[in-house]
Amino acid sequence: MTVMMKVFQVLLLLNFVWTLTRGDIDVSCQFGETCVFPCRFSPGHHILIHWHLNLTVQVHSFFDDQDQLGQQDQQFKGRTSLFLDQILEGNASLLLTGVKVKDEGRYQCYTSTMEEDATKSYVNVKLTAPLQKINMTQTKNLIICSSDEIYPKPHLSWSISPPSSRTFQNKTTVQKTEKHLYNISSSLTLSDSEEDLDHICTISTPSKQRRASWRRRHSVTIISGEATISCSALDSSLKGLSLVWRFNQREKIVTKNEDDEHRVSEEWKQHVKDVSESGRLTLQHLSADHEGTYTCEVSNDGDTSMAQISLRLAEGKDNSHGGIVAAIVILPIIGLVIYCIGTKLKRVDHKIPETQSQSPSVKIISGEATISCSSLDSSLKGLCLVWRFNQSEIIVTKNEDDEHRVSEEWKQHVKDVSESGRLTLQHLSADHEGTYTCEVSSDGDTSMAQISLRLAEGKVVEK
Repeated sequence: MTVMMKVFQVLLLLNFVWTLTRGDIDVSCQFGETCVFPCRFSPGHHILIHWHLNLTVQVHSFFDDQDQLGQQDQQFKGRTSLFLDQILEGNASLLLTGVKVKDEGRYQCYTSTMEEDATKSYVNVKLTAPLQKINMTQTKNLIICSSDEIYPKPHLSWSISPPSSRTFQNKTTVQKTEKHLYNISSSLTLSDSEEDLDHICTISTPSKQRRASWRRRHSVTIISGEATISCSALDSSLKGLSLVWRFNQREKIVTKNEDDEHRVSEEWKQHVKDVSESGRLTLQHLSADHEGTYTCEVSNDGDTSMAQISLRLAEGKDNSHGGIVAAIVILPIIGLVIYCIGTKLKRVDHKIPETQSQSPSVKIISGEATISCSSLDSSLKGLCLVWRFNQSEIIVTKNEDDEHRVSEEWKQHVKDVSESGRLTLQHLSADHEGTYTCEVSSDGDTSMAQISLRLAEGKVVEK
């Protein structure tokens, strides 16, 4: 008898647990939206309805044929309601507006009537603030991947395609907001020489995953005021996808929506010649003002792909509108050069013999470089000296009285000019790669040396 009684008690307990589990309903609510917690009962008279959160917090009550909210917890003030026109039909479902993270939990629906005993059902409420979009930006040697107002707590990871054996440094931070949502951000340190590698940022929650990729493509040269830049090497169709071209990451050039409608910003209308179906952008009427970074951003169902291209004028070409200003700035320097050479011409009545030597190229390291007029590095006291960049742009001049004059645009770059004419430059970038010419004049004779300046391989020097 004792054994039978224990078996009966176990069966009764299992039946209770099964009934409780069967009665639980899982509901997923989106942050800030309206959510319905279902509950039904057998219709009758003198209906009583109580909703509680985690058994202790009073959410909503109904009896005497009306809402009774005197004991309602402050958390739910003004946010709850029942379907009053359906209560007599046995519908005790609760409608909650402006759902918050704090609203998560297990809700109990308690109902009774004159005809039926009290019944209880349970609703398990989970909240989500869906991951909408990943934002990706690039600054100096960092790619920053971020997304805001997510719930539950997201996870972020980086990957490289094609796979690389190198280790990439990254730092990820997660912040909890006042709304109890999560902001996540991660920065990845770029290598100086990486091109055509996809740096992929993946952010995921239990219910959703988004990806964004960033790629640095080969630089493109502006020739005769025109240039064509592509979003990808494949140049495949972007039909049905969203597209944005930006200049220096902030200034929008052209946008395309999912309906393939293009819109060119007002200030770029004269420069956008064509946008192909693959997003390839052809630009015209370009000058030195348009040198910089161009970013193509393609979005598809929340995933984003970005490509970055540097645009530079062809070496020795200048289509800028600043030529007049530059001429005014360097006019006094040109006068000094003419005077220096002119005084030499007056001393002789025969043709000036010239000698020219080609020196080895010099590397720009950590933004600095030193170039010499000759291997002997002897004193140029009493001689005229002119240093030029790409043969036309004057850097520094020295007259017979050993008075030096540095052009305005090179003042921040000229660190020192020695007695032998050796020129030390600083704060150099890829824009300063090119040909440097040293011209020394003495008694009508001219000696010239030409030096090529290049960035050390794998080095990128910031402007």
